[in-house]
Amino acid sequence: MSKLFDYIQAYQARERAIPQPPLKMVELTQDTYDLRIGGGEATVYRIEARLGAQVAITDESRVAIEWEKLFKAKVYRPLAEEVFGEFRQPLLNADLAILQGDYVKASKLIGEVLDSMFRV
Repeated sequence: MSKLFDYIQAYQARERAIPQPPLKMVELTQDTYDLRIGGGEATVYRIEARLGAQVAITDESRVAIEWEKLFKAKVYRPLAEEVFGEFRQPLLNADLAILQGDYVKASKLIGEVLDSMFRV
């Protein structure tokens, strides 16, 4: 399991909401604005990726279901798939190459995964 799973925690928010369709799992926002610093001007760039999901469960459903198990199946796993899904098939191919004794191919596939993880 990814360390991402260790950091994802579900908690009951102190708010009420009308259930709505699920939001996208991953959003990317970019802001630009001008700021005056020490008599000069500077442009501030803010780039962020936000991971998360919002789930609204009725009081009746909350009593009837094990919501932590539901979140793991319906939220955590799809979130991890959104973040890490592109690496699954190449890693499975590398694993198969190792089982077939083709260590050069396995090493090449793993190298490609590592390279793609940190390519900007």
